[in-house]
Amino acid sequence: MSSHKARYIGCWKCDDSLKYLGVTQLERRRVRCYVIETYEIMNEKYNFSHDLFFKLDKDGRRGHEHKLFKKRFRLGMKKFSFSNRIVDKWNSLSALLLIAAI
Repeated sequence: MSSHKARYIGCWKCDDSLKYLGVTQLERRRVRCYVIETYEIMNEKYNFSHDLFFKLDKDGRRGHEHKLFKKRFRLGMKKFSFSNRIVDKWNSLSALLLIAAI
């Protein structure tokens, strides 16, 4: 990127400048990394079982068969942990997406 482009976007809002530069927002990048990490944990790419982090949802709800159970906590420290934060994003993925990734 040339320096004259950077001078012009300096006065823009953050979202507008990110869109112009073609860079995704930090929150979206984090969520993408969390989903990839969850995929690797669920498919045992590491030397430990997914039971350490996640519990599978056995209630037979709609969607894919790898749905995760979301634990309920009152304390903020556990409520916002990695394993509880990613459950909604993971469960919203389509079954075709998970099968294609395998």
